[in-house]
Amino acid sequence: MDFLHSFVSSFGDYFSGTIILALTLSIASYFLIPLLFRDRSKNWENAPPGPVGWPILGSLPHLSNRLHEDFFHLAKIYGPLISLNLGLKPAIVVSSPEMAAQVLKEKEGMFSSRTITETIRVISYDAHSIIFSPYGPRWKALRRILITELLSPKAFEQFEPLRTSQVHGVLKYLHVLSKSNTQVNIAEYAFTALANLVSNFVCSKNLFDNSKPEGRKMKERFWELIKMLGTPNFSDLIPILKPLDPQGLKRKTGKVFGNWMLSMTS
Repeated sequence: MDFLHSFVSSFGDYFSGTIILALTLSIASYFLIPLLFRDRSKNWENAPPGPVGWPILGSLPHLSNRLHEDFFHLAKIYGPLISLNLGLKPAIVVSSPEMAAQVLKEKEGMFSSRTITETIRVISYDAHSIIFSPYGPRWKALRRILITELLSPKAFEQFEPLRTSQVHGVLKYLHVLSKSNTQVNIAEYAFTALANLVSNFVCSKNLFDNSKPEGRKMKERFWELIKMLGTPNFSDLIPILKPLDPQGLKRKTGKVFGNWMLSMTS
């Protein structure tokens, strides 16, 4: 409030203490009154059963870093379909095969769109990529192009030499290591082969070559980016914090992603 008062006083007689108080109360009322006076017996209209939680924070204070166990215990209380408020974001937890079949098959169109976080917006050009684009006409058009140009039998045939080269490269490297009795992380080399396959599709060269410093740096940036995408972000759960980016995840992701894209094009 001290900063607010000093800011207002710089404008001389244009503002008064009464206007400041009215403005503060108006902003607080806009966000808090709907939360305090809504129906506290359910999370939202027609919501499945579930814990109502706290204002603004929702059920976040009751959840741990072992969400699968938390959801298991909640399913015992509320059933196979549970409603939660993760901050200000509504969420539904499906915890039975029968209910999952209804959601994924019978209601596929309603639940096909992915959740778009602030960090994902950075790497997907505001959710315009096929992976994160909302389900609808545009997504269907992108999917049609993908199937025709990259996943068709003709495309697979054209890329066969590239796939063969990557597989042979991994097998040759593993054979060399086997002679020296060196421990091998199979998952790491499989990832490298797959990543190089994709990078050849995109820019016609291996970007993740472990034998070169730039290749190892590229991999480090990739995993750093993956780590940021998987980090919980309060701005996604409490939207009023988005302009502040309190954890700095959006800024960091933009910087790492920008450096990664420069490496791909250089």
